[in-house]
Amino acid sequence: MELDESLAGVAAELFADDENARVLQGDWHKLLPPEAPFDLLFYDGGGKQHPEIDGEDVVGLLAPGATVVMDDLTPGRVEHDPVREFWLNHPRSRRSSY
Repeated sequence: MELDESLAGVAAELFADDENARVLQGDWHKLLPPEAPFDLLFYDGGGKQHPEIDGEDVVGLLAPGATVVMDDLTPGRVEHDPVREFWLNHPRSRRSSY
C-alpha cells in the first residue's frame, strides 16, 4: 500500500515476479478494508499517527492473533503519548518488543 504513485510504481516493479505480492496505490482507508483481514500488517506511522482517527480502522483490518509491525511509534516522546497508550493498551493487543 503506497500513497505516492511513483513509489508505488517502483514497488510494483520490484515485486513484479512475485505471485504472492501485490502493490496497491492510493488511500489505505479505502483500499485495504476489502483486502482484510490480515495476519501480518506493517504499519508505518511516520510519527503522524492519530489513534482517535486511524487506530480502530487499523485494528479492524486484523485477523484474530495477527501481528502488527510498527515503524515510527511516536519517537522521542517523553511525556503523555496517546498513540503509544492506544497501541500498548488496546484490548486486542498483546505486545512484544524485539
